[in-house]
Amino acid sequence: MELALSPPEFVAAGIPLEPPVVVTFTTSETEKRRSSEARRLDDITGVWAFVSLMSADQSQSLAPPRTDLLLGRTTDSIHPVYQRQDGEAQTIGYATFTDLAVSEPGRYCFRINLVDMNK
Repeated sequence: MELALSPPEFVAAGIPLEPPVVVTFTTSETEKRRSSEARRLDDITGVWAFVSLMSADQSQSLAPPRTDLLLGRTTDSIHPVYQRQDGEAQTIGYATFTDLAVSEPGRYCFRINLVDMNK
C-alpha cells in the first residue's frame, strides 16, 4: 500500500485537502505469476479502507474517538484496476478519500486501516 499523492505539508484548518488523498494497492511480479488476474481482483472485492487521524508521533488515535476533528469522506471500498500494466509492481486497486479536512490546527498523521468484509 502506498500513497499515490502525498498530502500537502501545510493546510489551513477546516479546508479540504486538494488533491484528495489516494491510496494504491500493489502486487509484486512474483504474486502476479502465482495467481491469475481474476483471483487477484476477487481478493480485494469486499475490502474497505478507513482513514483515521493520529497524533504526529502516531501514539494516539484522535479521530476516532472524536467525530468533529476529521471531516470528509473517511471510508471507501477498494476499487479494482483492470488495466494491463508493465513493470514489477502492479497496481490492483485504489481508495480515494475526498474532502478530507482537519477542523483544528496542529500536527497530525493519517492512518489507513483495511477491513475485509468477506471474512
